[in-house]
Amino acid sequence: LDPTAGTYLAPQWTPEGVFHVVDDVLVLETPEERRAISAVAGVTLFVANPQGTLVALQSTGDGSDVTASTEELPTVATRAVVVVDVVTGEAEIVRNGLALGFFWSPDGESLLVLTQTDTGLVPVVWRADSEDLVYDAYLPPARMLEDTFPFFPQYAQSLRFWAPDSSAFAYA
Repeated sequence: LDPTAGTYLAPQWTPEGVFHVVDDVLVLETPEERRAISAVAGVTLFVANPQGTLVALQSTGDGSDVTASTEELPTVATRAVVVVDVVTGEAEIVRNGLALGFFWSPDGESLLVLTQTDTGLVPVVWRADSEDLVYDAYLPPARMLEDTFPFFPQYAQSLRFWAPDSSAFAYA
């Protein structure tokens, strides 16, 4: 991979290729090509679904720091969790505001988004063709807050909240 900015935490390998951020652009790199997916701004956290067809991301910038070379690309909303279709480039805002983490189900159809409130973390399950499922807030162990969530794009590739058949999620 080419040198990358310090404003995102981890590349992600999928069957479609490697997703990473270069010069304010989320790209999908394969042995044959490098394809720009969308312009991003500020610190960018992203997790592709296991199939590499959808990418959930959030950018913390205000959009003013996107470089001129990315003007022809769609820029995703900042300070929100957004799902981008890798093939069409279409983006859907899943949750406004920043999330502590978001994790794809094994089938790549559902996204577990953990948002912070005054009473704890609120799990929300997003699916493209249905209403969001919002669950009661819970307080995760302090160790998880300290060790996992600051680096969740890395942990999202190995830590599993979902059942193998994508029918349910569980948390400590």
